[in-house]
Amino acid sequence: MKTKVASPYFYKAFLYFIFFCVFGATFISVHTASSDALDNWNKRGIGVTTEDLEAVVYGNNTFIAVGSNGTIVSSDDGSSWTNLNSGTTKWIKAITYSNQKFNAVGWEGAYLTSDDGKQWNTQILATINDYHYDIINAGGLYVVVGFFNDIDPEGNVINSLDGINWNVDTMSFTPYHYGIAYGANTYVVTGSSGKILSSPDCDIWTEETSGSGPNLISVGFANDLFVVVGADGVILTSSNGHSWSIAGTVTSETLFDVQFCQEIWIT
Repeated sequence: MKTKVASPYFYKAFLYFIFFCVFGATFISVHTASSDALDNWNKRGIGVTTEDLEAVVYGNNTFIAVGSNGTIVSSDDGSSWTNLNSGTTKWIKAITYSNQKFNAVGWEGAYLTSDDGKQWNTQILATINDYHYDIINAGGLYVVVGFFNDIDPEGNVINSLDGINWNVDTMSFTPYHYGIAYGANTYVVTGSSGKILSSPDCDIWTEETSGSGPNLISVGFANDLFVVVGADGVILTSSNGHSWSIAGTVTSETLFDVQFCQEIWIT
């Protein structure tokens, strides 16, 4: 009987800071914190689900959050939430919105698309042995990262011009790929044990020297800067995706996501 490996990072996504980002609030930056903006918190969507929520995106005037057991919930205002039928019970790990379409990926090849965020088309991306952590649409490509084979994992990158026909590239650099971002004409993938990969085209990949050993979980690009965060509170920065510097440590806790909003990096 096949035993499924549980996600090493199945904590809930940072749902609230995305909501605040859209509504114009101030957040923790990777270097400083504003305590006034974080003194009071409001619970939203209580009772809509008991599942873990992994990621959230805003598009088509709608918030969409995804998570374990095929969970998809939506909201028009960030306050009142509705549980939707995703058509799958697989763990959904990431979601993006571009070209007027939602695209989500997850465990065992789960790939979901929707034009309106309410009706979902569910299919298998690559194979059921593929487990995916992140998805973007940038640089003319849809790009998905994760790993292949839960028994003897190998990191993989899957790309597509149209979000329909996909090219699979399984690599031996690292067993797990966690995050993907695009900037400075470069794709950057983060992985386990401090691995960072770069590519101009998602075809030829180069292993970069990160100068850091912990798992690198999320990467973002804005204002001509890549920012990577991960285990043990690690924060790395790069202007080109090739030369990396440690930005400092403000916590020993694992940092699961990084975003740029209101001229501030948030993690």
